[in-house]
Amino acid sequence: MKVIENEAEALIRRECEVCIDDDMYLNLQRVFEESKAEEFKDRETTALETFFTCIVEDPWFDEEDRIETVVR
Repeated sequence: MKVIENEAEALIRRECEVCIDDDMYLNLQRVFEESKAEEFKDRETTALETFFTCIVEDPWFDEEDRIETVVR
């Protein structure tokens, strides 16, 4: 998990553009919203660690090894 955190920190520190399909985008958006603490549902942010944990634990990303998909 530490490798993912390090890579995520590197991405956060710089701007990047990625191309992903609609299903991936919609599911990332869904998981992002679900990862927000109840008292912060109206905010545009969430805890990075919680977001990544929710992605890894989400059944949609586990199917067909979607979590392993390389995004360019």
